[in-house]
Amino acid sequence: MLPELEHGIMFLYTLPIITEEKTIDIAATQLVTEYQTNETASNVKYLNKALKIVGEVSEVKKDQEGKTTVTIKSNDAFANVFCTLQSPSATSPTVGSKICLKGFCTGFLSDVVIKDAIVVTE
Repeated sequence: MLPELEHGIMFLYTLPIITEEKTIDIAATQLVTEYQTNETASNVKYLNKALKIVGEVSEVKKDQEGKTTVTIKSNDAFANVFCTLQSPSATSPTVGSKICLKGFCTGFLSDVVIKDAIVVTE
């Protein structure tokens, strides 16, 4: 049920669709290094933008909602790229394999965080 609106106007925000977005291509190691070096500048370049990230899978898990999460290695054992997949991938990522993901950057905590990611073939 939609709320009643004055003057019959309703605003609807839709999220961008990752498959249709132009991406910034970057290696996971470079992305983490840039965030560790200058988080403010990196946010200007990458925050809320579509990224295509390549790297080595270090961990595959499920989050509280049952979505697959993939951690991609960097050169720092304490900072990586943490990606949450939109939906299960046709081929499940495996630890140690090379992966290419497209997703939206939501910033840097101890890891660079990517949401709504999809696995892509290069």
